[in-house]
Amino acid sequence: MPDPARILAYATSRGKAGLPSVSAVVRSYKRRESLLALVEALRAQDHPDFEIIVMEQSGWSAEERRPLDAMAVEDPRLRVIYSEPLGVGGAREAGWRQARKEIVLTIDDDDLSLGTGFVRGHA
Repeated sequence: MPDPARILAYATSRGKAGLPSVSAVVRSYKRRESLLALVEALRAQDHPDFEIIVMEQSGWSAEERRPLDAMAVEDPRLRVIYSEPLGVGGAREAGWRQARKEIVLTIDDDDLSLGTGFVRGHA
């Protein structure tokens, strides 16, 4: 059984509400509209320290990339990595390697986070 005093000491030493930082890795393949909705929902999260890494594997044209690239310019928490198809595991692993935060949360492009506390809840 975990020691409650140790958990409390860890949480209070962390600052920023005692929560670890989170890298949300989004694997995406040929679901553009779903991906854009998911990224908007992730950008609205209330967690104090997180980043969003999108592993986009669809081979989009420059025009198709424009909305996602514009979001990345507006929001420094968002990084988009375009690659050839890597498959589910390959894309998650590639995103994991790009992660800079303490916890890695993997999400697929057809998932939609529930509310603004989704990332905080996972932390």
